[in-house]
Amino acid sequence: MNRKGPSKQEISDLTCKDTSCNMNADQTIRQLQAQETKQQIIDSFTALMSEKEFGDISIKDICNAAGVSVGAFYHHFEKKNSLLLELYRGCDDYFLNVVYPDAMDMSPVDGVLEYLHQQCIFTQKIGKESIKRFYKFQIDQKNDFFVSMTRGISVVLTKLIKRCQDKGFLDDSVEAESIAHELLILSRGIIYNWCLADGEYDMCDKVDDMAKKYLAYYYTAKQ
Repeated sequence: MNRKGPSKQEISDLTCKDTSCNMNADQTIRQLQAQETKQQIIDSFTALMSEKEFGDISIKDICNAAGVSVGAFYHHFEKKNSLLLELYRGCDDYFLNVVYPDAMDMSPVDGVLEYLHQQCIFTQKIGKESIKRFYKFQIDQKNDFFVSMTRGISVVLTKLIKRCQDKGFLDDSVEAESIAHELLILSRGIIYNWCLADGEYDMCDKVDDMAKKYLAYYYTAKQ
């Protein structure tokens, strides 16, 4: 199974919606510079998250690291929390536009497993220290967006589960979204445990083993 994950550049590019689209021919130099400034802010924030807790990072810290003014920061972001939402949206864009098409080229069950592998690979690319801090912030803030089933990352998995059911590989007596939700609980638990273990085991192997055991409950005779 192909476990090739996103490059760091792909992750960086996908955290900004503007840069994930083909640039229009009539874009001005000023617009391009604005996009570059926005991405510098996001990249600098991501780097700082690997070193400090979210609450210890000031907007001034981010601007100094990015080499931009505070005014430039507020031109692109309403507040510091907006940066986290931008990172989540970048993750959603990647799963919708890259992972989903690739998974659809595989057999239905393999497509689901590949999705889970990519979730782990994406996490490893970001780094365990940043992931620890993202999880801590999420727990402290209690923001429902992170676990929302309307997010792109959740919608993709639901579609892949539904394809398994439509093709007769998984029992369709349970809603696809319910199965997807439980698989996401499983994968997030593995990621959290990987952080606790200081990254000492292969997340892809772990999620592959546990997801197969979970899915076996819903396998039909065809599978």
